[in-house]
Amino acid sequence: MSRPSGTDEPAVRLDDLIMRHGPMPEPHVRTLGATLARALSAAHALGRGFVAIRPADVEVTAAGPRLAESGGAAGRFTEVTAAAEVASLALVLVFAGGAAAPEALPFSAGTRELLRACISGNPGPTLDEVIRLLDSPPPEIWLPGGPVAATSPGPPTGPDPAGAEPAVPQGVPTGTPTPTPPGRRLPWIVTAACWAVILVVTAGTAVALAGRDGPHVYDPAAATDACALLDLAPLEKLAGKTTMPPDNTVLDHPDYKTLLCFGAYEHGSLSADVEVARAGSDNASRYRTHKLVVTGTSGEGITSGTRPGLGENAFYSVTKSGKGDMVGCNVGFIDANLTFDIRFDLHDDPGMSREELIDLCAQQSRRVMERLR
Repeated sequence: MSRPSGTDEPAVRLDDLIMRHGPMPEPHVRTLGATLARALSAAHALGRGFVAIRPADVEVTAAGPRLAESGGAAGRFTEVTAAAEVASLALVLVFAGGAAAPEALPFSAGTRELLRACISGNPGPTLDEVIRLLDSPPPEIWLPGGPVAATSPGPPTGPDPAGAEPAVPQGVPTGTPTPTPPGRRLPWIVTAACWAVILVVTAGTAVALAGRDGPHVYDPAAATDACALLDLAPLEKLAGKTTMPPDNTVLDHPDYKTLLCFGAYEHGSLSADVEVARAGSDNASRYRTHKLVVTGTSGEGITSGTRPGLGENAFYSVTKSGKGDMVGCNVGFIDANLTFDIRFDLHDDPGMSREELIDLCAQQSRRVMERLR
């Protein structure tokens, strides 16, 4: 998958960029999605097949994002179905937004529901629909160095008369990007002169959660593969044939080590995030923020709360409308210097109760804790 001409400027891998500067705000994620969808569509026009992309397959330059060269260090493209390709794109966008699932993103309802529809398939939006629904004025700043040229519009994707409203796939609400919450996204909106990773640690954060002032009992070196830490068999039994094999991404930061596992199946999808803080650092504030986002998300069939008996301050969120459609579970916990978050969705309700769905994700959480101890 070749790069556009004239794009030899220095590039940073998306996973490295998020690790160093934190999650992207919604305008960046929307532009990222539209740009990658155009690149995939252009590749199809050249006769290339459908591929699964991952965060490591994406580069960001001063001019904006692009797909990495096929065959390069980051170009590990796996041939998949059309629906799995769109699902993999959506998972990359969820990762860029700093969440394990669309519901946990601090974005507009329209963006969250579009990403959820992409991941759930059945059949899901096409690349052209993704482009139309995510297309918006591109941000000026992508990397340190000041305002830069906008990303190129890419190849045409079909008629789009000026002022015309894009067709929205059934079940995907529209919406404008919501204002970015203060603090969490600061590195992406400061001027180039102030570009930095800003970590705000308030007094008492280290003891905000039970046990946070104790020793770091989990070794970052022991955490190597998030997918290998999971018990995939019961998940795959429900989700069916693999369309995008579960793949591990490692983000090795001086303060913490993060492992990400993404996978797509014929009837569902999986996303898991393992983070082990290094000695002298604290991940309680990041966990607390994520928990507030997940448990504060509402919608049809969504319930959430705390989950006793699983690490410290554990939470759950479960989606079950009772209409036989998509169901899912999301469980997270913090235990000493380890945080874990898993999201598992099924396109169709197999008749599981809410408690059974919660237990499905909770069992994976306990397994990760036991394997890393």
